[in-house]
Amino acid sequence: MTCQLLGGHAANDAVAFGKGGERSAADLLADSARIAEQLPPPTDDSHVLLVFKSDRYAFAVSLFGAWAAGHTVALPPNTRRDSVLSALRRSDVVAMLHDTEAGKPIRIAPFGAARPCGPGPAAVTFPARPVVATLYTSGTESAMKPCPKSEAQLLAEAGVLAEAFGAAPAARLVSTVQPTHIYGLLFSVLVPLVSGGAFLRETPFHAETIAGKVKAYGARTLVTVPAHLRGLCRVDTDSLASLTRVFSSTAPLRAEISEGFLDSHQTAVTEILGSTETGGIAWRERPRSAAWQPLPGVEVDVDDDGFLWVRSPFSAGADAVRTADLAKPQPDGSFVHLGRSDGIVKIGGQRVSLPAMEQWLCQQPGVDDAALVAVQSPGLRDVQLLAAVVAPDWTVPRLREAMAARFEASALPRRILLIDRLPREDNGKLPRRQVLLLFELNADGKPIRWDLDWGESAKRVDEGRVSQRVSVHIPDTYGAFEGHFPGYPILAAAFQLNDLVLPRIRAERPDLGAVRGVRRLKFLGRIVPDDPLELELNWTEGEATVDFALWRRDKVCSGGRILFEGAGA
Repeated sequence: MTCQLLGGHAANDAVAFGKGGERSAADLLADSARIAEQLPPPTDDSHVLLVFKSDRYAFAVSLFGAWAAGHTVALPPNTRRDSVLSALRRSDVVAMLHDTEAGKPIRIAPFGAARPCGPGPAAVTFPARPVVATLYTSGTESAMKPCPKSEAQLLAEAGVLAEAFGAAPAARLVSTVQPTHIYGLLFSVLVPLVSGGAFLRETPFHAETIAGKVKAYGARTLVTVPAHLRGLCRVDTDSLASLTRVFSSTAPLRAEISEGFLDSHQTAVTEILGSTETGGIAWRERPRSAAWQPLPGVEVDVDDDGFLWVRSPFSAGADAVRTADLAKPQPDGSFVHLGRSDGIVKIGGQRVSLPAMEQWLCQQPGVDDAALVAVQSPGLRDVQLLAAVVAPDWTVPRLREAMAARFEASALPRRILLIDRLPREDNGKLPRRQVLLLFELNADGKPIRWDLDWGESAKRVDEGRVSQRVSVHIPDTYGAFEGHFPGYPILAAAFQLNDLVLPRIRAERPDLGAVRGVRRLKFLGRIVPDDPLELELNWTEGEATVDFALWRRDKVCSGGRILFEGAGA
């Protein structure tokens, strides 16, 4: 399908609405031209990183501004610090446009009411290069992977989605998904902009706020995720009465949620199956259908091992892609999704489906959410299961007894943890490493340690001046390495001071009071797991100042002077 961004909008038609004010198609083009003027000249493969948490309109302005300046855009899958820094470390990233407090240029100021402007571009301008956007996989199970997208792929997919689901001119849309995620980019930005619609600028997450925005603006479309739909089942019926289409993606939609939403609001949920690599694959209307229909132009097949293959004009390359999804083909060309292959583990010689066990848990009365992970058993070749469950009215023994009546004893979780809520991201995804942290395990499934291995100590006193050096080993499972950063762990500055330097000073100088300042603080080298370190402390007896330095062999990693309240203060 051939389509054009803003092709369905007149100059004064709204493209965005919400707390920051309404903006028109003409405003969008004029504002994006201003952004383009602030960016450096493009190079052969220059990327501009877009990181937006608050204003979808500012994201769209930055997207079009980067393209107008001749750059490819880079879109991290979320706004977590580690994800942003991972994308920012790429050598081809020449600028970052954002609305965060990260302190990096170029921060986009809020776009308020329309401003008078001179003649601007008549349409969105794409860079003359084969790749106009690099998106990243979510990193839920492994490291982020870049996925290039061409202009033709993005526009074709947006056009197919708009036509397949009847996106109407002037229709207003509310999204609870960030626009840098492929699902959010397509459904909450590109689809309304190719169909003449408009989107809400902010991204609400809480059920009452979402419902309030839908009602206040008379939105016809809601783009959301299962975690948010669960809460929306309980809001007032009239608050969502304007909706004619509700989309859900990023995670499986449980039947009880789709049924509850339909009962409460008389609207079926259109569930989308897809990935960053392939783009959209298929859709189904819940709870009315269990089978998935391929999207127009997408071809699917299932091999002898049950793996789903996808050939799509929205993915890079013309070859079919074997996904990690397991499926069963149906005579009418649809298919039944049987889960992901990476969700099936072998325990005690038996195959165990983690998604099936999670689904069973969530179907039990009083269980609100559940997640299972498999980790290597210490000293054994087998794996063990860990279950984190949100169930306020259950106890662990009662839950274990219920599971024992349904599953083989060898497949039962070794540990069950009852918690208030799972650490899901705003898009509903649940990174494996976040679940492991609940069990005090690192990303490799090894126990996190919060103790350090202190070694030999040597102290020298010369005319009241004291110098001490002590060796210290930081194990690779040390908890402070978690999140700093996936694939390249380093010991952050705050942990160097709070975990190494200050405790040792307190042990040697119990007479000192509270810290009142730090001077000449320098961090000169990264500290990584298993680095051989020595901590050097120097002070004068009776004075409330201590100098420190962390050495790795013959190089200083960090150092400075810490000022304390006086003895006994």
